[in-house]
Amino acid sequence: MAQRIVNTSSEQYAGVVLSASALRLPGLMNGGDLNRRHAASGPTKHEWLTRDRAVIEAVGLDPLAVEADVLGLFGLPDTLRLLGLPRRRIPHDLPMLLQVGSEDSLGGPRSVELLARTYRRRGRLSDVTVLVYEGARHEVYNETNRDEVVADLVAWLDRVVAGR
Repeated sequence: MAQRIVNTSSEQYAGVVLSASALRLPGLMNGGDLNRRHAASGPTKHEWLTRDRAVIEAVGLDPLAVEADVLGLFGLPDTLRLLGLPRRRIPHDLPMLLQVGSEDSLGGPRSVELLARTYRRRGRLSDVTVLVYEGARHEVYNETNRDEVVADLVAWLDRVVAGR
């Protein structure tokens, strides 16, 4: 959703932070079972989210939490609607921070690096920063190294706000 908002309404924002995002193309964004890669690390269907067992257990108790099978949840037509590229020449050149875990099964570092390159080249954004957190999974703000993730966010915000 945030990528679509950047495409259409970038001028309304001073900057954008995307965590655990991906380049929304086949082969670069996992549309299947996001937990498959991490299933051996625990008994729930939520191990793909984080290494923090307390968070995983809390998600397991949440009646609104669903299993991470995109095709199963949305079906093929709606899953295909998730696909797309950043638009050409995004109207407002805004700073962007992309944060991703090295073990994120949605897209991971390769997909996020390609997303950043696409924002720079196709979208013409001049300030795109990528931070990859070793061992972290999908929800970097709910990870075991969340203090590092938040500190990086605060430092980026301080830089962006100071530059305005």
